[in-house]
Amino acid sequence: MGSREFFRIFGVSPEAEKLDLEIWIAKLHPDDRDRVERETSIAVATGSTLQLEYRIMKDGRVRHVYSEGHPETNGDGDLLYRGIVIDLTEGKAAERLFAETQAELSTASRMAALGELAGSIVHEVNQPLTALKTSAEACRRWLSRYPVEISEAVEAANQVVNKRKRDVAIVSGLEVLAEEAQANLSFIRIDGVILEVLGMFRDALEESSISVRADIDEGLPELRGDRLQLQQVVFNLLRNVIDVMKGVHGRPRRLEISCHADDVEMLTALRDCGGGSGTNTNDMNRLFDPFFTTRDSGMSLGLFRSRSIIEAYRGRIWAERNEDCGLTIRLALPL
Repeated sequence: MGSREFFRIFGVSPEAEKLDLEIWIAKLHPDDRDRVERETSIAVATGSTLQLEYRIMKDGRVRHVYSEGHPETNGDGDLLYRGIVIDLTEGKAAERLFAETQAELSTASRMAALGELAGSIVHEVNQPLTALKTSAEACRRWLSRYPVEISEAVEAANQVVNKRKRDVAIVSGLEVLAEEAQANLSFIRIDGVILEVLGMFRDALEESSISVRADIDEGLPELRGDRLQLQQVVFNLLRNVIDVMKGVHGRPRRLEISCHADDVEMLTALRDCGGGSGTNTNDMNRLFDPFFTTRDSGMSLGLFRSRSIIEAYRGRIWAERNEDCGLTIRLALPL
């Protein structure tokens, strides 16, 4: 016996037909039939509750169904099941649409972040390229002299190599966003990541007259993570701090970076001591939201992307207003 909704789900007329076991099995999706028959047989043999999610074929279309039955014994001692059947089809369609929308938004956000990141580092790439040209010309001059200044030429050539490495590191940040890359996990030192990214911004920091003080513990434990992802986090944080400090005038522009660890987590802080943040309390809570920005241009997905990466490592990232001026961005990663 069943309700009208029960018969509607299976496409059976309650007046004309009885939904017996054979009809029910015939309506099961071919890919689910063996599993459903097996689990049903086990439940009947053990007299246990039956809970199943499966597909049926109705009018040539696939429907998603959930059934739950509880065992009962009638007066003759026969085992019967009484329960419910729920049509999940519309809910499954909504879930699928939501997943597709999420995937599209993720791709759009990543590409938007790629565009923003690319625009923001054009200057970072152009400067090293200019420096490469200068060092290469210096090397040529030293080699063209007589007698040849070998040591000076070697030093100029070394500068070309080192600056080329910085260019590659910067472009690697773009590749992470442009590709659907899987995380490449390894044991890494976060202090090494911080110093690498600081090297990328050396020219920008000097040009913006921003002094940097680093307080990093020695012998920090290694973290298991993706080096490029963590580089991207530090890159985004530093880029935002530099952008904010460019608006500071009439007082020193100072950036303090600290990194310490205890038995539970590693805490890294970037402290803007220049007082460059005009962010109010409400905006502080939204700094890591997608598409939120206090700047006149840009979509500001960098901090949102950074939060996503840190949270994927079960870490935390947040901003605090300093007592004197400026703000501090902190991130904590579990050990």
